[in-house]
This record gives sequence, structure tokens and C-alpha cells, in this order.
Amino acid sequence: MIATQRRWMKVTVGIASSLVLLGGCDWPQFRGSATRSGFNMNEGCCNQANAISTDNAANLHQLWQAPIGDPLKTYQHYYAGNPVLAGNKVFVNGGDGNLHAYQWDTGVELWSASVTGGNDWVTGQTATPAATASFVYVAQSQSSGPPNQVYAFSTNGALSWSATVSGVNGLSSPGLVGANLYLSTTTGVSALAASSGATVWTSNAGAATTWTVVDTAVYYGTGGVVKALDLSTGQVLWTSPAFGGVVNDLAISNGKLFGRFGSTLRALDATNGTSLWAAAGITATSAPAIDNGQVYIATGNGAVRSFDATTGAQNWMTAAGSPIGVTVANGVLFTAGPNRAFNAANGVQLINIGNLGASTDAPVGNGVYLISNTYTLFAYVA
Repeated sequence: MIATQRRWMKVTVGIASSLVLLGGCDWPQFRGSATRSGFNMNEGCCNQANAISTDNAANLHQLWQAPIGDPLKTYQHYYAGNPVLAGNKVFVNGGDGNLHAYQWDTGVELWSASVTGGNDWVTGQTATPAATASFVYVAQSQSSGPPNQVYAFSTNGALSWSATVSGVNGLSSPGLVGANLYLSTTTGVSALAASSGATVWTSNAGAATTWTVVDTAVYYGTGGVVKALDLSTGQVLWTSPAFGGVVNDLAISNGKLFGRFGSTLRALDATNGTSLWAAAGITATSAPAIDNGQVYIATGNGAVRSFDATTGAQNWMTAAGSPIGVTVANGVLFTAGPNRAFNAANGVQLINIGNLGASTDAPVGNGVYLISNTYTLFAYVA
């Protein structure tokens, strides 16, 4: 179930221009991939003509917007997930309890499907989907009513399967690697077969305080420690020391795990959980994004800061208007809520779009910057 690789390029004929399918720079999972690195390594490669870059980010403008919830519906208690982009479709779990699919370049809604189990009157936590060229997977939890579910739909909207997974919560954005989905739960981690929803293994190694991070193992935070689990069996491979503070917002890149431990940003050796460096006094408001040897994170003083991924030394800090999410692609750092773009090398602001979205991710792929809040999805291009 490997997504077909695609890219897009801008074709200009006379005075008319349009975006045409060219090849694969998707953002198909939460934080871009199961590594949760917040980085799209393919944006701008292979002469992708419409890629967002430091040269054109100042020209970002709205391509379309679409509703993903109705603020007049009194039963609406769901929190929208972050959008993902796979193939020619954008998927988002909306504030109305529905999974929505849109045409990437026009915003036309292709289909929607309820993921509330038929009960629209309960409060729910909505996770971000994971998508391939053929299927889209999403988890949904509810405070009452039907049990917590994971759903698989074809990318044309047909339900393929649903599975009850005890303990699915708002952190349970599926991590899709190979044939399995990995989800954090209130008791640990569950692995499901992506083809059927059947349980592959369940680990009750401790309630998750982070989403799953999947690379050569499954990593997640539980309380004040990080645990690494075997991909095939769910057996605990190692447990990190308790460094102080609850673990939040893990990501992995080049053999290093990065995460927030209370008010400390810390890098761990992914092979054994030992600490490589720590930057104290970081009241972070976002998950880390990692690219080109730098770790980016938004902090409570309204800034974005860049740290050297190897040493932990700070590279730069810039005012950013108190964002709650950061991502990076093709040398551009994007923030969510407020929505701005910066030169990732030096922190120089390239554009301030405004405060459109409350999503914690800032997906960028195929030359499109996606922004969402509980009721609206926006697409921006340069």
C-alpha cells in the first residue's frame, strides 16, 4: 500500500496558468510522515515549478477555501484534525464529525463520511488522517456513545473497514509504515493491519502522552519517559531515564529523537534513549520540526527558535506572533496560528498571511500550504 509518487508543475499558456499533475511531494500523514519530523524533503525537487521557496513565499495567496464544519450546529463538539495531502486529494477530519475529501487544486468537495458512529451529540477528539494513493485512515474518540473507532476508506469515499480500538484518543493520529498502522492509546500503543483493521499487537506499556513516532522502532512518550517498541511485536526495547517533566511532541530524524520534557527541549539517541543534549527553559507551544541539521520550535514568548540538531546550540530566534505549529519545506519555515513563512536558514520573515487557522500542523506539499480551523480549510500557493 505504497502511495504512487507524483509531482505538480505550473504550466503557462499565453496569459493563463494552471497546476498540472507531475509527481510526488505529498504530505500524507500528521507532521508529514510517521517520523513526525514536520519536514517535506521532496518539496522543490526535480524542477517542481510551483514549489514554494524563499524566492516566492512572499507571493503566497489564497487558492481556495472550503467549509469543514457548521458553526450553527449546536451538536458540534468535535475538534478538527489537521489536513493531509495525498495524490490529488486533500483529506481533513472536520469539526462536524465527518471526514472530508477535496480536490487539491479547486477545493471542490469530492465526498464526506461520518466518523461519529452515528452519534453526533457527543464531544469527540479528532485525529489527523493518514493517506495513501488508495486509502485514507482516521481515528475518532468520543466521550460517550459508540466505542472509539479507527476507519479505513478508499480515497473514493467507500468504507473499507472499521475497528474498535480501546483507548484511542486525540493523540491517535495513525502512523502508517509498511503494512501496519500504529496508534497511541490511553494504555500504550496498538498496531493494526492496514488492510483489514485486525489487531497485530497491543502494548500496555503505559498511557501515551505523545503520538507515535515510527522509524526503525515505534517510539512514544509515557509520563516522564520515552519507550521504544519493536515494530513487529510491540515488545519494549528500551525505556529512557526520567529527565523531568512530561514528555510531549516527539519527532525523529537521522537517528535522534527530539521532544519536549517539561520546559526542556531534548535530543535522545534513538538506539538506547540516552540524552545527547538539552536546552532548558523552553516553554514550547509546538512540536519540533527538523531539517538540514536544524531543529525548529515555537515558544511561549511568541517566538520561533532554531537549534543545532547535533549540539543543541541556538542558531537564531525570531518573533512569530505566538504560533502553535511549525513545519519546514524547501528552505521555508511555516507557522500555524498565526500563519507566516520565514527563511529557515536565518529566521527572516517572508510573509505574514494572518491568523486563519488553529491547526497544530502547517502541511506543505505539491506547492500548496494548507491551513485549517474547526470550520474552514484554506489552500495557499505562491
